[in-house]
Amino acid sequence: MKAARLDAILVAGLGGAAVLQLAYEHASPAVWLVAAAVVLPLGARRRFPLTVCLAVLAADLGIWTLGWHLVGDAAAGLAVYSGARYARWPRSLAALAAAQLWVGSVLLAGNVDDWTDVLGAAPVMAGIWGLGVMVHRNRHQTALLRALADRLRHEQAANARRAVVEERARIARELHDMVSHHLTSIVVQTHAARLSVADEPERAADGLEHIARSAGAALHDMRLLLDLLRPDEHDAHSPTLADLDALFADARRAGLRLATEAGPPPADLSHAVQTSVYRILQESLTNVIKHAGAVAVQVRLAYGAEEVVVTVENDPGTPVGAVPGAGAGLAGMRARVAAFGGRLTAGPGPSGGFRVSAVIPVCSGEANP
Repeated sequence: MKAARLDAILVAGLGGAAVLQLAYEHASPAVWLVAAAVVLPLGARRRFPLTVCLAVLAADLGIWTLGWHLVGDAAAGLAVYSGARYARWPRSLAALAAAQLWVGSVLLAGNVDDWTDVLGAAPVMAGIWGLGVMVHRNRHQTALLRALADRLRHEQAANARRAVVEERARIARELHDMVSHHLTSIVVQTHAARLSVADEPERAADGLEHIARSAGAALHDMRLLLDLLRPDEHDAHSPTLADLDALFADARRAGLRLATEAGPPPADLSHAVQTSVYRILQESLTNVIKHAGAVAVQVRLAYGAEEVVVTVENDPGTPVGAVPGAGAGLAGMRARVAAFGGRLTAGPGPSGGFRVSAVIPVCSGEANP
């Protein structure tokens, strides 16, 4: 809209100057008609740059043929500039060729008082054309940079949305892994206490004490999960290999006959890998309690130079009562392992129970556990 108003002002200004000139010099109607053909097409110079350029130069040549020239031929210069500014390269070369042809045609048409002025118009027109080409290229490059900036903004927004989705998935895994273990222990111990409260009150009391500890641990872990949502608190609260003894002790209190086999971990094992090892073991032991009950479980941790291998295998058994679950445990473990480019296998073991094996690379960089 601003460009259209500017063109209207230019046409009005050039038209007004031509009217004053022709009225002062008492031009004939033919000159007025040709002058109109010089000025009026400039209103469409942005939409049809080359057509307007050729039309204006042809009409201006007609003015010269009739023995006139309008206000220093400003319309001709503007037409050449528009052909270079708004036409695509190399089509804009037609504007330069037309300008030089116009100069030659004016010389051939005669009616020239000073030939040096006309000859000097050739480099002037070439300069005007060069200015138009330079502006065209600068505007084109600016448009490309603006489009690139818009694309980068869209990509950044998409990455931010993707990061939010990934963070929600990570928080969901943390919530499932932290709380599911404790709630499963509570359900199992509640069934056991209910069955033994009459005949073995001491065992029932121990079970109730374990329920209280598990509930307290679940509340504690929920507070840690809320802390994870705060910046720079992930490393301070996520579990590491140092927390495995407490996890194994909790599993034994829940009734598992747990045997562990592990070598010394590397000193430089990343926090993310340690957290994933802990969560995989926690989820695996929770699944054993859910689906097999108090059975023998073998846990093996093998630390290599390039990977950590976690294996959990249990004997067949029967759970104590029905323990509900969301069925997201294995999916969460697969997502954790996949974050490092590792692999996880889960299925029936050779002893008839269940076996989970996770291979986590330790050289693939830090990941979101």
